Amino acid sequence: MLKPGGRPGLHDSRNRNRWHLPAMLGVFIVVAGMLVGACGAGGLTGLPGFSQGGAVRQAAPAGPAVPAPVAPAPRPAAPPAAPPPPSMAALPNDGVLGQRQVSLAWTPAGDSSAIVGYAYAVGREPELALPAEPNAAEAAAVLELPEDGEWHVRVRALDRWGQWGEPAAASFVVDTAPLTFSGVTYRTTASNPGYATLPVSFTLSKPADVTVHVLPAAGAAGADIPVRTYALGAQQGEVRLEWDGRDGAGEVVAPGAYRLSLTATDRTGAVKQTLLDRVSVTNKRIVVSLSRQTLTAYDGERVALHTLVTTGGPQTWTPAGTFEIMTRQAPFTFRSPWPRGHPFWYADAQSSFAMLFADGGFFIHDAPWRGNFGPGSNTSMGTPGGNFTGTHGCVNVPYAAARQLFGWTVVGTPVIVQW
Repeated sequence: MLKPGGRPGLHDSRNRNRWHLPAMLGVFIVVAGMLVGACGAGGLTGLPGFSQGGAVRQAAPAGPAVPAPVAPAPRPAAPPAAPPPPSMAALPNDGVLGQRQVSLAWTPAGDSSAIVGYAYAVGREPELALPAEPNAAEAAAVLELPEDGEWHVRVRALDRWGQWGEPAAASFVVDTAPLTFSGVTYRTTASNPGYATLPVSFTLSKPADVTVHVLPAAGAAGADIPVRTYALGAQQGEVRLEWDGRDGAGEVVAPGAYRLSLTATDRTGAVKQTLLDRVSVTNKRIVVSLSRQTLTAYDGERVALHTLVTTGGPQTWTPAGTFEIMTRQAPFTFRSPWPRGHPFWYADAQSSFAMLFADGGFFIHDAPWRGNFGPGSNTSMGTPGGNFTGTHGCVNVPYAAARQLFGWTVVGTPVIVQW
């Protein structure tokens, strides 16, 4: 019930619902409008308040936005130290090479991932100027050199910061001249170690280390096992060697055929070999006694032949000394070295077996014109060739003994002529 001049009482339950619903709607409309206005103004900054009289209070204007703090940009890192010198790979043969194409390699020191290239230079002088730009992407290079001689190389690394490192240096020698033997000479006749050595000589085209092996004959047992080795070391020019017929233990080797293997190695590692296969050792010897007028052939210590002989006469003596069989000829015709009319001249004479033992025409041979041998056959004065006047200097031997001796002896057999 409405009182006169008044408003509905809130205690009136009959009017409670009818009165409060419109009021509540009004409040919601005002609040919603303020929310829309606030959002349309750029965002919700706060809700408006109400005065004690119920009038709408306007929201205070929003202040400028405060930006969030920004982290400072990182300072660029300082580049590391320049690359250290690379490590040069060792060249073969201590840097002495036998070819003009040379492969170089090196290893970067430190952080290899930072290396972007290398610069290298090759020349005759140690202090080489290096290129300003890289000329190798990898840690290797192949050089084609125009000539032999000593060469120098320098290489340095470039990192990704544009820094060049200190260079590494190396030197090497190129020597492509061939290694050869020339002027090879050696004794090709038999040698008796008790009386003679076996000389060898040759000339090297360039300095080299030389080794000489004495080997048994090809096909013999242990043919590839040296019986003696001479390590001559560094040699140049002409090289001489004399084998004494003994093995590495100092014992005389057995008679027979042997070989000499010459090996030379130059400073580039090139190897040159040559084989001398006409080497023989004998233990045979022939002894002629001038006082007894005898000849004895020995095979080692065994007597193979003993015979009477005739040597030079009083004016055409047979030389004493140690000689050796130089040639063997059958038959052989002797021609006088003296002119006709000379006391020593003789007509051409032929023997069946002749063995030269000394320069000057001194032979051991049979003498079909002689019937007397032994003591007294060379003591009388007169024209040489008679039964008592001796020979012109040769050693005359009876035919049967000469034939046996010729078949037994070899070139190189020592001949010892003694009183």
